[in-house]
Amino acid sequence: MCELACSMVKELNFNPKKSRIKVHLVGIPEVPVPVISRLCDECGGDPVCLKYCTVNAITFTENNPKPDKKKIVLAREVAEAWLKKQLKEPR
Repeated sequence: MCELACSMVKELNFNPKKSRIKVHLVGIPEVPVPVISRLCDECGGDPVCLKYCTVNAITFTENNPKPDKKKIVLAREVAEAWLKKQLKEPR
C-alpha cells in the first residue's frame, strides 16, 4: 500500500516500480521490510507512505522517514513463531 500511495503522489500513477519506497521480503518466513530510496523528498514533511503503511513499520522524524526497526523485529518474531508452530503441528 505504501508503494502504491507513493507512486500515485509522485507519479500520478499506481505503479510500485516508480515508488520512492520499496518493500523487500526478507527471510523465511518472509518479513516485509520497507526501504526508502535516495530520491525520497519526504513529501514536503508529510510522507504519504506513513499513512498507508499497513503494519506501521515506518517512522518519521525531522525530514527523515525510515523503517521502524522495532516493528520489523517484532514482525520477524511473529513470523518465526508461526512457522515453528506450523512445523510442529501434525497435518
